[in-house]
Amino acid sequence: MPRVQFLDFLKGVLIFLVVTGHVLQHGIYQWQGHWQDPLFKAIYLFHMPLFMAVAGYLSQPGIERISAWQAIQSRFTAYIVPVIVWSTLYCLAVSVLIDHLSHETIGRLPAYLFKQITSDLWFLGALFGSVVVTALTRLTGRHFAIFYPLSFLAVLCLPEYGNLILFKFTYPFFQIGYGLAKWGIPGFFTRKPLTVFLAALIPAAICYTLFRTDTYVYNSGMALTAANASNLLVRFGGALSGSVAVIYALQFLYGRLSGGVKGVFDAFGRDSIYIYIIQNYVFMVVDRICDRVHVPKPSMLTGWLIALAAGFLICGGCYLGGRLLARNAFLATLLFGKKSRRPAPSGQAAAAAREAT
Repeated sequence: MPRVQFLDFLKGVLIFLVVTGHVLQHGIYQWQGHWQDPLFKAIYLFHMPLFMAVAGYLSQPGIERISAWQAIQSRFTAYIVPVIVWSTLYCLAVSVLIDHLSHETIGRLPAYLFKQITSDLWFLGALFGSVVVTALTRLTGRHFAIFYPLSFLAVLCLPEYGNLILFKFTYPFFQIGYGLAKWGIPGFFTRKPLTVFLAALIPAAICYTLFRTDTYVYNSGMALTAANASNLLVRFGGALSGSVAVIYALQFLYGRLSGGVKGVFDAFGRDSIYIYIIQNYVFMVVDRICDRVHVPKPSMLTGWLIALAAGFLICGGCYLGGRLLARNAFLATLLFGKKSRRPAPSGQAAAAAREAT
């Protein structure tokens, strides 16, 4: 499957929305009252589910081409090793620079490190979990089509603990993307884009109006209970319909934007891993600053403008910082899970082009 440039643009827009949402949460609202901000709610209606669906779509050729063990091993290097390395560096920096390394802080370090590894950069952990379950499901061979939907139910039955909750929420969207790449997209989706857009926009708008503070997965979890049923329905309905509407809206814009704008977001999307990882620690610093310095909250519209501008600047800074670090092949692998690739012989060029990770 050749890499589709629009998907890089889509990922670039999504990582920009991730950062913009974090600016609202950490900087503008400082964790107070952000849940019902209209822009924040619009972003969180769909952004991470759609990001996961795109990841599933792009991962399908690589997972299908190699063994289950090879898929798990390669994604462990790509997703989990960077989490471990960055969490370790962060814990050491805090212990030395802020807690002033002592016998007491050294004794707390293992527990602190474990907490950071299992809580930081949750999307990479959810992505790895999705690859693991998919690769193991593939071992069923010709029965894959039967066990494929059953894996959804198996994941939903996982305990409500830590980042497993976010994995339970995003895993179905990884599989939707994976399934679309494996079995193809129905012609209806390409022949009637306006019809599909409107059909998705209406339920997305309804779910948006019904989205409450308790609807966020961070607040009500993924428990399969009667009390949580409305939250699950609005959450999944909004994420699915919102994702479809956004895809078609961005496809419409993509053909009408200038090459420079598309080029920037294409670049953000191709190397979204740099932005996702580094921005996580940028906002940890922002939290520490806001704990010590009172920053007055601006009006809603001003806050949106600040969030959008700051989101773009942070994306650009993290992208350039990641590119700089990744110039060293060892750091590229250790910090971002990127393998240094040798030029492929002509006979392997087509296969290499089909791999999208």
